Amino acid sequence: MATTQIFFKPDNLSLTTSTAATVDEVDEWYIPPWVPGVAGVGMSVLILLAVVGNLLVIISYFRDKQLQTVHNLYILNLAIADLFLGAISMIFYADFTLRSWNWVFGRVFCKIWCVNDYSMCLMSVLLILLLSLDRVILLRNGAEYIAKETKKVAMVKISIAWVVVFGIYGPCVVFWDIVKGHSVIENDNCDAEFIKDLHFTLITSIFEMTIPFIALSCLNLLVFVAIRKRLRVFPKEISLTRVRYDRTQHKEDQSKTKPDSKTYEAGSKSEHTDIRPISSTLQKETQLCKTQHCGCDDCSRIRCRSTNPISMKQTTARKDLKAARSLAVLVITFFICWAPYTIATVATSQCDGCLNRHVYEFFTWLLWAKSSINPFLYASQSKRFKENFIKLLPILKFCTPKDRE
Repeated sequence: MATTQIFFKPDNLSLTTSTAATVDEVDEWYIPPWVPGVAGVGMSVLILLAVVGNLLVIISYFRDKQLQTVHNLYILNLAIADLFLGAISMIFYADFTLRSWNWVFGRVFCKIWCVNDYSMCLMSVLLILLLSLDRVILLRNGAEYIAKETKKVAMVKISIAWVVVFGIYGPCVVFWDIVKGHSVIENDNCDAEFIKDLHFTLITSIFEMTIPFIALSCLNLLVFVAIRKRLRVFPKEISLTRVRYDRTQHKEDQSKTKPDSKTYEAGSKSEHTDIRPISSTLQKETQLCKTQHCGCDDCSRIRCRSTNPISMKQTTARKDLKAARSLAVLVITFFICWAPYTIATVATSQCDGCLNRHVYEFFTWLLWAKSSINPFLYASQSKRFKENFIKLLPILKFCTPKDRE
């Protein structure tokens, strides 16, 4: 979304003679007439990306069984939360912004909108925490991860997160003015009643931004430490595994190619009789891989995991490193989008004139921009998601560079 270019009000200029720009009566800032149009286009693009992108994630998950993993179950719920932000929070707030901050949908729907907005934002934070925790458990438990972290366990965690977010913001949004006995929000405005309460705003900012960011930093640090530790011992494991594997293959070769008298006589004529051709070996192992793993795309490039433990360790290390990088990008995006809005919210709760309204609205849309970016982060890090996106929306094929071999 383009930043708003604003001109200050000169002291010697009469308001009645200015027809080229609108005036914000609250902040007394002049806004060029093209700014609302550019802002409207920017908001429309963000809404379109959030709705379409997250719908693609949801549909891809249900149509592709290979995507229905525990890790992607967290991504599915994150896409649902982002979809609600794009389809409800962003659409109605765009109308509110383009009407010069005039809410026309009534107080009841305003509270519904606030419950959705605050709850979905907190839910996205909790899901990113669960995603990071899932990666740590995977790296620490290894093979035991499949037995311990089942879909039922993941659903319990996700259900608790949904209950927590609605349990916090539902009652606060609905009953705050009833408990206080009065409302602090104007009739033509829409916001939560607790937005002016400094103590509540500080507490929620700590639980929504500060603590999650510290936790995410620690979890991602544990992920990278675990991967680095694994990579340190990786060459030693590879050398030992290679020796054992070569010995086993040598014994198999000797048992299968044990020469008899006729073969021994033929061996004097050819020096290559007792050695299996490498191409023939790879072809047999590739065929075995295709038999055991139907649909394996990498069978023609690498040996099957079941027959080559070296390739299995290399593939596992690459996947762990790729998952860690993907998670790090998700966390960095979260911090960039959340930090300015959280700081601005605390500042505005302390004093009304601490921050200009236009700057605050820009930070609000920057926060929501995360919902528009997330789906394409999944696609850029997951080949399977990318393939499903292209199948569902073929136009993306022309925007996606071809994968390099």
